[in-house]
Amino acid sequence: MSSTTIDHLKSVDRAALPEDGGDNFNRLIFEKSPYLLQHATNPVDWYPWGPEALQQATEKKRPLFLSIGYSTCHWCHVMAHESFEDREVAEVLQEGYIAVKVDREERPDLDQTFMTACQLLTGQGGWPLTVILTPDMHPFFAATYIPKEPRQGINGLIAILQQITKLWQEEPDRLISAGSNVAQEILAVTAAESRQPELSLAPVEAALRNYRKEYDAIHGGFGQAPKFPAAHTLSFLLLCGRHADTDKAREPGAMALHTLEAMRLGGLFDQVGLGFHRYSVDAFWRVPHFEKMLYDQAVLLDAYLDGWLTCGDPFFAETAREIRDYIAERLRLPNGGFACGEDADTEGGEGLFYLWTPEEARNVLPRDLHPAIQLCGMTEEGDLDGRSVPHLKGRPSDSEAKLLGQALPLLKEQRELRVAPHLDDKVLTGWNGLMVGALARAARLLNDETSLRLATASAAFIWDHLRSDEKRLMRRYREGQIAVPAFLEDYAFMAQGTLELFLATQDPVWIQQTHAYLKQVVALFSDQQGGYFDVGQDAEIVLQRGQTVIDGAHPSGGAVLARVFLRMGRLTGDTAWLDRGEKLLLRHSASLYRNPTAHPHWLQALHEWLYPGIDLVLAVPKTRAEAEMVGMLREFQQRDIQIQIREHQAPSPLKVMPRWQDKNCIDQRPTAWICTADRCLAPIVDPEELRQRLKSI
Repeated sequence: MSSTTIDHLKSVDRAALPEDGGDNFNRLIFEKSPYLLQHATNPVDWYPWGPEALQQATEKKRPLFLSIGYSTCHWCHVMAHESFEDREVAEVLQEGYIAVKVDREERPDLDQTFMTACQLLTGQGGWPLTVILTPDMHPFFAATYIPKEPRQGINGLIAILQQITKLWQEEPDRLISAGSNVAQEILAVTAAESRQPELSLAPVEAALRNYRKEYDAIHGGFGQAPKFPAAHTLSFLLLCGRHADTDKAREPGAMALHTLEAMRLGGLFDQVGLGFHRYSVDAFWRVPHFEKMLYDQAVLLDAYLDGWLTCGDPFFAETAREIRDYIAERLRLPNGGFACGEDADTEGGEGLFYLWTPEEARNVLPRDLHPAIQLCGMTEEGDLDGRSVPHLKGRPSDSEAKLLGQALPLLKEQRELRVAPHLDDKVLTGWNGLMVGALARAARLLNDETSLRLATASAAFIWDHLRSDEKRLMRRYREGQIAVPAFLEDYAFMAQGTLELFLATQDPVWIQQTHAYLKQVVALFSDQQGGYFDVGQDAEIVLQRGQTVIDGAHPSGGAVLARVFLRMGRLTGDTAWLDRGEKLLLRHSASLYRNPTAHPHWLQALHEWLYPGIDLVLAVPKTRAEAEMVGMLREFQQRDIQIQIREHQAPSPLKVMPRWQDKNCIDQRPTAWICTADRCLAPIVDPEELRQRLKSI
């Protein structure tokens, strides 16, 4: 559907919409979600999730047909073309159901609840997620992709819908009872669990044993195909490696470095246009699932920075810069926010935008650059239907790098003439927060002004445009409209982002914003037992207020929050934040001990609680640029020390910030304090003494 058509349809008065939708569009035309708009011209009488759909289900005594997906989802597109664009399917839905579409990226709470239902009913999950509910929202049927007609032993959608309609008419109590049972199981899954009496290294050590067993020593990564980047797993392994004191203990870091290198050289990385695809369908990172997601770029940027911190190899720092360049070119929006991602499909096929034949490349490149074709792994046989995914077999030599530096821009220029993948241009608060944090960290560790500008613009946009009149953070922005009260992950990811911006800039506005986000977290999400719900107490609650503990494609909100609490406590010296971090870890400690590899970001938080890092407070006479110590501290960037720089007698950026009190210059000389979680050592005024003390830690 063209943008012109969408704009025209949006001009239609909603009040004039017939009860059963329109001939050319349905109720989704009035939504902002790109995913919902993709279905706005379906013959299906779609409703967005909300009171109107639920009321219709109750009044008409019909089950809800709930379809959850996202705009860059390949199999969502397949099911849409096969079924939701089909009038026969539309008629079956119209006769027996209230059909509801949900963008999982806008409503992760609904997705989490009904994905749990799918896993309980089928033992698996994925997208598109198809769930059928009673009018009181109790799920009794769930599946992922369903073909329109029976195929390879899978029942077809039309037959399933007709069978359920018949059963609903003849034995509704049977389905209502089944739905009630599933709802109770969902509540049981999310109920409070036991906790360990104390925190220890046991789950960290158990996770490392498991990762060693699953590690693919040949190709990198863990397990077999398909292989996901699992960036926060790699960051956890690198953290352990950096704190190791024996070769055996450093093995986790080596596994992660090998994996990071293999991913960057393989087809998982877009060698022509930069950025990482979603995952690899094979075990050796050759052929990816081609969608590119903002959150993947963010957590991978962090992981490559961790790789650089661990070994100092510029290869990892350069990859971090390449990720930055990709998101700056493809995902950054004019308003400063970042778009959600790019689709895998173009022209009805997955990955067509990214694939090449040797002949296509030869037609683009001058003859002296033809050796780059073989270097990029393009063959006549190809990887997918005779076409190749550009990839490298190893790190290029200097001469090969020069060759690629000339050839790849030409291939990119030609590729830009192809039909580009769909861009999901909504701004999600949490995903932007992840990217703000990663970019701000890149700015600090790599002394990179471009990263800092990108991070600052996004954080400012969220603060200025994604808060309600009551200053409540919201989840989504698109075309000037904000919607959906923000979830725990939105607050946690933004707090992490602004905390990193404070460390990168020393601008007090960012620590003030961090403090504001965390105050709302405590007020809106606390369970009063040390944990935090995914959904705020002021937002819609469907079946349950869960607490997501498993780290998925990106870290869970609770895991990031635990780390932010601990780091905020270290930075400010306010032990209340440290207490909150400890209580949050204890709240979910049973999960960490029971299944440690499902919680890599939680394990990072646990590691940091057990081994708190070093902070440094530096008071300078006027500006930090005048202090010799400031320049000297660049030697320790790879230690990832949290550094606070304040002007002599400057007021604290927060009312309660014990660490800043009385930290002023001695005899008008730059003065430094090395601090741990609960205390600071004696002040140091001699730069060489500070250098030696830091080296000895």
